[in-house]
Amino acid sequence: MFRSEDMTLQNLICHKDNVWDVVNMIGQLDKVEFINLNRNRYDPKKWQETQDKINFFEKIESSLRTLSNAIVDVFKDDPKEIKKRF
Repeated sequence: MFRSEDMTLQNLICHKDNVWDVVNMIGQLDKVEFINLNRNRYDPKKWQETQDKINFFEKIESSLRTLSNAIVDVFKDDPKEIKKRF
């Protein structure tokens, strides 16, 4: 296919069970160029980055919860000690 050839944009609608077979047969004609309209829907790198951020914040939450429990344990016997220190 050359850029100087006339082209048209077409929409293909078919049942999801047949998509792979239909697109494969059309692709074998070597007369078609496909445009991925869903290219931004799934990006494995972005999903992994998001998962890494979630894991990071879960670790921070866990650390803060542990620290909070430790502080409560220290001051639970003498609440007046909190006022003295803060």
